[in-house]
Amino acid sequence: MIVGASGEVIFRTSSFDITTFKNLSRKHSYKFAEHEVIKGKPYLQYIGENLEQISLDIVLDKGFIALYKDCRECRNMLLAMAKTGNAHSFVIGTTYLGEYVLESIDEKDKQIIGNCITRMDLTLNIKEYH
Repeated sequence: MIVGASGEVIFRTSSFDITTFKNLSRKHSYKFAEHEVIKGKPYLQYIGENLEQISLDIVLDKGFIALYKDCRECRNMLLAMAKTGNAHSFVIGTTYLGEYVLESIDEKDKQIIGNCITRMDLTLNIKEYH
């Protein structure tokens, strides 16, 4: 079952593997200019919105059926996407959220069998591209 996508990476669950996310958080922030005044508190002036930021944890689990499929393949796709600096479509379920760039990837290898990483947790930090 497909639960979302970011660029070429599709978030899905199946009996063969898991490539899904959890802990999705969105940050909306706004800009203000601060104007100093003599003998008083400064005044704020609303400037506008900042770009939206999203953080999500991705679980890569190749399970027992596809034991020799390595999680590094998906991780390397994400690294390649980040290195281009290009924006990619971000979709959750059937909802298109917009174009985003991949700012950072944090990686934790959870399960290694021989030379194969069968479970890996990634944290993606993406920013709206406008």
